[in-house]
This record gives sequence, structure tokens and C-alpha cells, in this order.
Amino acid sequence: MFREERLWEITQTLFEKQKVVSRELAREYGLNVATIRLDLAELERRGVAKRVYGGAVLADAGINGGKVAIAESPFVERLNLNRAEKEAIGKATAALIEDGETVMIDGGSTTYQVCARLGGRRNLTVISCAIHDQWESLVSQTDLQLFLTGGLLRPESLSLVGGSRPTCCTDSGRAGPSWASTASRWRTASPP
Repeated sequence: MFREERLWEITQTLFEKQKVVSRELAREYGLNVATIRLDLAELERRGVAKRVYGGAVLADAGINGGKVAIAESPFVERLNLNRAEKEAIGKATAALIEDGETVMIDGGSTTYQVCARLGGRRNLTVISCAIHDQWESLVSQTDLQLFLTGGLLRPESLSLVGGSRPTCCTDSGRAGPSWASTASRWRTASPP
């Protein structure tokens, strides 16, 4: 794993849990504590973390004379807002998605809950602009083919914007060019 990838993961953990413990990170990444301390120092330099004894906490607007604007990731805030309702929507929507289908899933906290419940599907094709940790677990436990739209990453939504549609959207006949703000479903069509 590259250092930037590790820093990104540690940042996501900070956003989710508001703190990290150096020894736990060292164990998780198979590194020594000194290396993790260097990572946390870099995140502090970037204004994301504030180092404390044994680890780090999420930075707030009071750090560095108020120059840090990050208090919490907007995506994480939305993920936890009305969480029970979003989980129910995610469960109900995922139940509609059958093996062999092609689905287009937008980035967002509700569609994140849909993705969390797609495990066990067979021959599933997903087209998405969402960049989140659900893809890793889905790829390992499903027969998933994933197409990402490309573009610039919006940290606020963990989604890609401004990219062109993947060729699978126009060339394969599987799904049209429409993009939905919640999980939407297209039955797989035979290519022309």
C-alpha cells in the first residue's frame, strides 16, 4: 500500500471515529509505531488531525488559529443523519436488485446503504460515481463487475464528477445514459 493510500484510510477513520490509536494503526497496517507517528504528523501538518498522546483526534476549526475548516466530513455527517431510515431504504432497495442485473448507483449516504446490502449477488454489474469502502468488500464476496465513471473526486460526497460515462453505458446496450440520485435499476438487455 502506498503511503497516500494509508493516509487516506487513516483520514476516513478519523472522520468516522474522531480518533485513532497509534498502536492499533501499527498493528492494522503491519508497521511500527514510529512510522504511524510520522503519518499522524503529516495529517496534522495537513490540518486533518491533532496529535495527542497515543494517537490523534480529528482536527477542528480551533487548530492553527482557525485556519482549519475541517471539523467533520460532510459525507460522514450525512451517513449518520437519519441512519435507521437510510438503512431501511438501503435494505428495501437492495432486495429489488436481482442476480444478473446492471444497476447505476450514485454517490451518497443513502446509496451507500444500498451498496452495503448487495453482498451475495451473482453476475452483478454496477456503474457508479461513488468512491467508498463498500466496493472492496463487495468485490471480495460477490461476482461483481464495477465500472467507475471517472472524473474529479468531490471529498464532500466521496463521488466522482465531471468525467465521461464509461463505455459500458453506451456501447454494451446494458444501461442508458440516465443517472439517478438513488440506486436505480435496469434489467440487462442483450446488446444490439
